[in-house]
Formats: sequence, structure tokens, C-alpha cells
Amino acid sequence: MSLIHALVAREATILAENRSGKRDFSTAVSTILSKIPPNNSKLTYVWEQYLFHYVSEDGLTFLVMADDAAGRRMPFTFIADLQRRFTTAYSRDQIEDAPAYGLNEFSPQIGKLIEQYNTAPPVDALSQAQQDLAQVKDIMVHNVEQILSRGERIELLVDKTDNMATQSHAFRRGARTVRRQQFWRNQRIVALSVFVGFDNYTHTPYVAEWYNTISNIPFVLLGLFGAYSCLAPHLQPNQKPLPDGRRHAAGNLGIMFIGFGSSIFHATLKWHAQVLLDELPMIFVTSLVLYLVCADEDRWKGENAWKLKVGLAAVPLGVSAVYLYYPNPILHQICFGIIILTSTYRTRLLFQTAPLDTPGMEAKGEMHRARD
Repeated sequence: MSLIHALVAREATILAENRSGKRDFSTAVSTILSKIPPNNSKLTYVWEQYLFHYVSEDGLTFLVMADDAAGRRMPFTFIADLQRRFTTAYSRDQIEDAPAYGLNEFSPQIGKLIEQYNTAPPVDALSQAQQDLAQVKDIMVHNVEQILSRGERIELLVDKTDNMATQSHAFRRGARTVRRQQFWRNQRIVALSVFVGFDNYTHTPYVAEWYNTISNIPFVLLGLFGAYSCLAPHLQPNQKPLPDGRRHAAGNLGIMFIGFGSSIFHATLKWHAQVLLDELPMIFVTSLVLYLVCADEDRWKGENAWKLKVGLAAVPLGVSAVYLYYPNPILHQICFGIIILTSTYRTRLLFQTAPLDTPGMEAKGEMHRARD
């Protein structure tokens, strides 16, 4: 005998049932029915040499118990046939309004169908079922015997297994959520790499860090304009040539060189020596700027002028020499910060002590002194 016991249930309420055999499986069947999840599912429970197969769709459960020799294809084909016959025989209202065993008049047809599949199952139906079951991903087999060997009841077995079908549906929803989260996470990484420059050659195979390269171009233009303004009297507030204009123009050209060298460095990132075009020029140019803002001070004029020149020239040359043997960016950052802070402090003093030789400024200065 292959198929032994079959029934149709609405949720946990049995509507029609047919059993053959002497053994009573009503407790196990009732427990399984009470634990079937509300979503559509197909599952198989294994107990001793028996298998409980069921299909749950739209609140209706079609269950058949078979021995191990029946396999799985034939019982699920039987369930599909039983489902088709039952839904044809009864309307949805009859099924919804029927009490327990209220449609048990269908039991003889279940018995005939069991006998038919045990003796001569339809070949066409089995072939169709084989194609359908090949696409079913959520049919699982649970070994009840292993659970019982640990002293657990069948209720505990179902508590641990009936959530799997629900989880499969939740997994599909969760997979979409994960895909959306992964998409936005990737977008954040792309945005970060765009502005910080982590991903090399993302936008073009010819430029490593695109935005770091492009953002240095304004420094080139700024340096060119600064150099021109230092040499053009008509751009000065007092319409007079800037004292030491050539030296200040050289400082602006240094800023231009920093922008140009940094663009080349971030465009390739292939050779370590390219750091000489990016970081070290910053030390040289800021040292030149510091010299320019200090050279006008009286104590650095005359015989002491060479001390300032040698001292400020030694700083970038010393940093470069050390950098060749110890290429640590912290050294560059500390030296650069010290030079910038010193230049800023000196520039502030220059503005505070600058003479009022700009047209209109002398009159304003006299007015302020008169108020005092």
C-alpha cells in the first residue's frame, strides 16, 4: 500500500477525510494542521516509514499520508488531483460555511482516488507533476524520528519547522529590502569615492582621482592671476607698483605650480616619486611666502637678510632630504602647519601696522584719531 490517509481541511478544521489502515494518526494530523502557516506552502513530514505531504493554498489544506516507498512525486500528484476535484465539487461559500466534517460526503471520492493511485496512477498526471515539482523550492522534508529520539514531542517538531514556509515568503520580501539597502549603500560609497578619491580610474581610464585632479585647476588659475596682479600697477588699490612685486609674483607662481603638480599626482598615482610634485612643493612655496611677509621687517634687512634667506631655504631642503629616506606624511603635515601658522601670524601683524597710504584712508585715519 502506498497512499494510506487523506483529508481536506479549512485551516485546522477537517472537512472531509478518508483513512485506510488500522493505525490511528489523528493526533499527528491534528498537530500538523494546527501549525500550518497561513501563507501558501508545500511541506513533507517524515515519521518512521510514513510521510505526511500537504499543500496549503488560500486557507485550504490537502493532506495525504503515504509510506516511504511512494516517494514524493506521486503523493503530490494525488494532492493536485484531489484539490481539483474538491474545488470543482464545492463552491467557496460551501467550503467557508461547512462545520467540522461537514463535507465528509466527499470521503468516498477520496477513497476511490486513493485506490486509483495505489493501483494505476495516471501517467499524464505524474508527468505534469514532475514538471511542476521541479520548480518548487519550498518543499522540505523533516525527519520526525530524529526529533523523537531526543525525547521531544511532535508539537515541538512542528513548532521548529512550520515557520520555514513563512520564512521563505519573508525571505523574498527581505531579499528585495536587502537589494535596496545594498543599492543605496553602494551609492554612498560611490559618492564618498567621488569626493575623497578612493576609487581609482572610476570615471575614465586616463585619470585616477577625477575630482581631486579637477579641483586643483583653480589653484593654477589663482596663481596665474596672483602673479599678474603683482606685476600690474592698475590692479593695486593705490594704482602704484607693488614693492617687491617680482618676488610676490614668484610666490603666486609657486601656488600655480602646486596646483599643476597636484593635478598630475592625482591623475595617475602610479609612481611614488610623484609626491615630489604634490606635497614637497607646498613646503617650498609656503617657505617663500613666509620669507616675503618677513623680509620687510627691519631686523631682517641689511646684514641680517642672508640669515632669513638661508634659514627659510634650509627648511624645505631639509624636509625634502628627510622625506626621501622617511616618506611619512605626518612629517610633511607638521612642517606645513608650522609654516602656515607662522605666515598667518606675520600677515596679521602686517595688516595691523600697515601705513595708510591708500587714497582716502589717511582722512579716515585722522578722523579716528580725532575721536580718540
